[in-house]
Amino acid sequence: ETLRGGGSSKSKKKIQQRLRSATGILFIPMQFSASMWMLVMYPNLAVDLFHIIKPFLILKPTLSNSSSHYQKKLLPNGLFDSYLLGEISANLRNLLSQQEQNSDDEINNLLERASNILHIKNNNMLTVEDITKGVEQSIQLQTAWKDRFKMIRGIFSFVGVLSILSIAGILATLYPVLVFVYKTLKIDKLWQLLMTFSTLKKIFSYIFESIIYCIPFMLVLTALQYPESFGVRSQIGILAAGFVLLPYFLLTLQKLGQNFDEPRHLTILSFAWCCSYLTPMAWILKSRFLGFFSVGCIFGAFGFVAFPTPFGWAAGFDNESSLERCMVVSGVIISISLLGKLYSSPLHNIMDIFQTGAAVFGMLSFGLAGLIKTMMNDSIDWSFFIYPLSWLVLTFIGSVVSYPSLTNSSITFICLWISH
Repeated sequence: ETLRGGGSSKSKKKIQQRLRSATGILFIPMQFSASMWMLVMYPNLAVDLFHIIKPFLILKPTLSNSSSHYQKKLLPNGLFDSYLLGEISANLRNLLSQQEQNSDDEINNLLERASNILHIKNNNMLTVEDITKGVEQSIQLQTAWKDRFKMIRGIFSFVGVLSILSIAGILATLYPVLVFVYKTLKIDKLWQLLMTFSTLKKIFSYIFESIIYCIPFMLVLTALQYPESFGVRSQIGILAAGFVLLPYFLLTLQKLGQNFDEPRHLTILSFAWCCSYLTPMAWILKSRFLGFFSVGCIFGAFGFVAFPTPFGWAAGFDNESSLERCMVVSGVIISISLLGKLYSSPLHNIMDIFQTGAAVFGMLSFGLAGLIKTMMNDSIDWSFFIYPLSWLVLTFIGSVVSYPSLTNSSITFICLWISH
């Protein structure tokens, strides 16, 4: 408002300086959001980058060239089934190399045998590549997971706990020696001297922050190498999304707090940035969990407020203008979500990820705004009934298009309006 002409020239310059400073502070977090959108626009880039960072990773997933939808079903039950599938795989390779006339019938017979061993009813779903490569990769992936669980179990075993205690004891013994060396060499004074140079301080800060933000980026690249049917893909993505918030709250938010007097502006900026990286991350990882919080961040940026209480949750709006904005955003998001339900198009695939968040936050915001406006209206006229009628319409539409979350939320607010 001040920049539009409502304040003095000094206040305008002050706000412009704060905006420039905030842009510089948010440079690294904005680069992380941009990298997520790059992965959305160029999916093959994830594979190329993964080969670069693969030597530095602890978790090295097996790249799957077979049909990922049946990856779990390609896992044999025991050693005998593995032996039979190995024979079938060898026979299939021989038939493919010979290229005889009657090889197609023999291949179909071998695939039928493999379907019976794997307990897959429809043998047409299996391909030669599933047997020759997919089964082996499934066994390798299962073995890798078992090895990791054994390693975790070993850490918490009796010998593992004793080893951890021994390491802690050694570190506690070495701590006084390290402190003595630190003070003798006067490293603290050298570090303070280096930090007096503002340029060096900024360079060190940017390098450290960039390294921290590279960790969740590497986690996202690792998650993309797993098939969509594996839950570990979404779990690693959720870990990456949560890890991003650590440097933001510990480093970035503290710097931004010095540039904003009102916490409301800082909250809006934080929610907007969270939405900027959660949306592409949910898209590329096909994670409804991240999509839910992405939609929630949109409403948080527009002034929707929700926080836990001892007996449940409290929800509302920052002020009256936030209420109006959230109502408009709710209408837009619910409309897009319904269009995605009605038409089988790329929009349907995209909105399927954000469907739960759109129904919950969209209807919650729209319903709460309608209840508040109804309670603010002293006289009973046509506007008193416009909101329950709109909720009834949404209930009907949700029932028609099989949108249960929208239907249930609408019925809830109808009951609340009747009780009012």
